[in-house]
Order: sequence, then C-alpha cells, then structure tokens
Amino acid sequence: MNAAIQNTISQYFSTFIENVSTKFNIPQEQLDELWKETQKEKLRRRVSANKTPSAYINFCNHHRKIIKTENPNLTFGEVAKALGSLWKAQSADEKKKYTDPAYVSEQPEKEEAKKVKRSRKNKD
Repeated sequence: MNAAIQNTISQYFSTFIENVSTKFNIPQEQLDELWKETQKEKLRRRVSANKTPSAYINFCNHHRKIIKTENPNLTFGEVAKALGSLWKAQSADEKKKYTDPAYVSEQPEKEEAKKVKRSRKNKD
C-alpha cells in the first residue's frame, strides 16, 4: 500500500478512535483491543469458510434432499436424526467415497452456487 495512503488512513482511524473514546467515555486502549478482536474474528470466519467440507457434511448434503422428498413432513431435527442414523449404518469404505475429491467435484449444483455467489460479490 502506498505510504501516503496508509498514513492518511491511520490519521482518520486515530481521529475516529479519539471521537468514540470521548463520546462514550471508553479508554482508547480498550477500543484498540476490541478492534483487534473483531479483526481476528473476521479472519477466523474467512479461514473457516474456505475449508473443505467433511465427509459427513458431503453425505448430509447429498442425502438430505432424498430424505426430504421421501418424507416431506419431517422436521429439521427428525431429518438430522435420520441422516445421523444413515451415516452410522455406512461402512468405512462407503464413508470414504464422500471424502474423495472426485465425488465432491461431481456435484455441479455446488459449483454453480459458488459461481452465483462470486458474481454477486463482484457486483457489490
């Protein structure tokens, strides 16, 4: 980042912190700590959003639609219980296919949803 721009942003931020500190009678050090915690939380969310889903999540995403179409009157909790019992009934080999990158990439609706989400972000 350009040094002049960075310096200007720092000045604006310092002025903002002073104004908030004065208005709400909060020490500047405390505001600095709150800001740092907020930034750490944002970073954690970004990192967790980029994680690949677990085998169980892939399994649930695939089978949730099937369960809902077969039993449209089930509540959210009942669907979750059904998914859990189905997952427990799977053998290790059957579970392993849900971690396979080839299986995950076979789900075109996921890729399409990601493209739509990216295009929405680019519009903003």
